[in-house]
Amino acid sequence: MPPKKKPFVIHAFKQQPPKDPDMPERSWDMLKSAILQIFTENAGDLSFEELYRTGYNMVLHKFGEMLYSNVEKLLRERSTLLCERVERNPDETFLAAVKKTWLEHKRS
Repeated sequence: MPPKKKPFVIHAFKQQPPKDPDMPERSWDMLKSAILQIFTENAGDLSFEELYRTGYNMVLHKFGEMLYSNVEKLLRERSTLLCERVERNPDETFLAAVKKTWLEHKRS
């Protein structure tokens, strides 16, 4: 009678793989740089798949709140900058400046 084979079993790691403590900062710096490139209409070299994966990994590793607050802060700064740019126009050209700024914003 042939000997019985033991079933193949995959065991879990005994300890967690080491975590990268700089991951959230590096990821945010990469995403922030990409967002600023999008604002300046220079997004041709960006890999949206890589950016999505970076954001996904931040959320997966419990840094979603950091990501959300940093994106919110960046968008507020951008909106403030655009509003200040429009406010500098005299009354005669104000609406034209609003329209131009809005079209630029939509295009980016």
